[in-house]
This record gives sequence, C-alpha cells and structure tokens, in this order.
Amino acid sequence: MRPDLKRIDLKTIFLIALCALLAACEPSGKTGVRETQGDKVQDAARVRVELGSRYMEQGKYELAQENLQKALEYDANYVDAHTVIAVLYERIGRSKEAGDHYARAADLAPKNGAVNNNYGQFLCSSGHNADAQKYFTRAMDDPFYKTPDVLYTNAGTCLMNSNSGQVDLAETDFRKALEANPNNAVALYYLPRCCTRKTIFSTRGRSSNASSRSVSRIPMRCCWRATSRSSWATAKARKSTRNVLREQFPRLHAGPFPGYR
Repeated sequence: MRPDLKRIDLKTIFLIALCALLAACEPSGKTGVRETQGDKVQDAARVRVELGSRYMEQGKYELAQENLQKALEYDANYVDAHTVIAVLYERIGRSKEAGDHYARAADLAPKNGAVNNNYGQFLCSSGHNADAQKYFTRAMDDPFYKTPDVLYTNAGTCLMNSNSGQVDLAETDFRKALEANPNNAVALYYLPRCCTRKTIFSTRGRSSNASSRSVSRIPMRCCWRATSRSSWATAKARKSTRNVLREQFPRLHAGPFPGYR
C-alpha cells in the first residue's frame, strides 16, 4: 500500500511552521537556554543544601560542610545555603564564619522574617544585644512570618537576659507572643518575671521587709490580672501562668488564683 503523500506533506508543513513559530518567539541571545541552565544550577544547589542539612542532623559535620560549600559554589547568593552553613559553623564553634554567613543571608533577604530572626538570635547569643534588636525589629515587619510568637519570645528573652533595663519592652514582646500563641511556654515563664523586675525597681529605697512583701504580692496581682483578662487567657494558658507564679512566689497561698478554677 502506497503511503499517503498528502498526509505526510501536511505533517511536514505543520512541523516546519511550529518550529518557525518557536524560533520567532525565542528572545535573541539564547536567553531561554541560559535560564534553563540557571534553573539546573539552582536545583543542584538546593539538593546540596538538603543533603548538608541531613548530614548535620546526623552529626556528620564534615559531609555537611562539603555539601553546603558545594551549594554556595553553585549559587553564591543562595540564602538557604548561607543560613544552614551558618548554623553548622555555629554548632562546631566557628563563630566568626557563622556570623559572616548569617549577615550575608540577612543582606540578601532583608525583608525575610526568618532570616532576620536567625541573625538576631546569633547576635544576642554573642552578646551584641542592641544589634540583635535591630534584626528582630526587621523580622517583626514581615507580615508573612509563620511563627511570630517565637520571634517575639526571642526578642523579649534577649532583652531580659541582657539586663538592659528595657523591661517594659520585653513585657510587650511577651504579650505579643502570647497573643499569637496563648500557650507559648517561654513567654508564660518570662512574663511574671517582667513584673518582678519592675516591682523590684519600684521598691528600691524601702525597707527590706516591705520590699519582700511587695515582690511576693504585687507581681502576682499585676501578672494574674493581665493574663486572666487578656484575649489569650485560655484555660491552659491560665494554668501555665499559675504554675509559673507559684514556682516564683512559693510563699503565696496554695489556693486557686482569682478567676481560675
């Protein structure tokens, strides 16, 4: 049976026309090829970061470092690679390199909440508390940050541990953390301590007995009123706060706090 020459010609014409159309649509300079190669490089960098993260979790730090450095060779501006290798260097005690990579990630993604929070945490742990607050503030400006309670808790804890005297600001951070997550244990732990510090500062100059009474009663009252009346006072949060207050002020009576059953 002879082939259908007419059908073959139509197919050939269609293929030629399609090729011509694609060639006409492709930008000059073979940009499409470069974009494909760029995608491949980014994929390779991403795979290396994933491998590096897994090796780090397994404690295989040399292999983790090898893969993360390879990722940065593929893409020197890959934020995740800088972040993960910073965590690795921090973990193995190479603080200088860790700080460099945290800073580079923050420069590359200045509006990314997680990246700024990471650098803020590193700076806080390194004793650079004022600089840390700058990056925490940047992170707070990210409306898409997935765990704002963790961010606010980090910022507040940094202020409390630095003894900067900014107790009011720390208290605000812990309250915002609890608005986002009523059961954030760290915020529930530190919020009464904010009241304690403010009370200690306010009772300076009084007699030691008077100060002792104030420190044992005023924090309980102000913190309990604040937590029990706020929008985040779920039953679990109230119970957690009660336990914290009892731990901190053991002289108080053992009965339930006002408003709690």
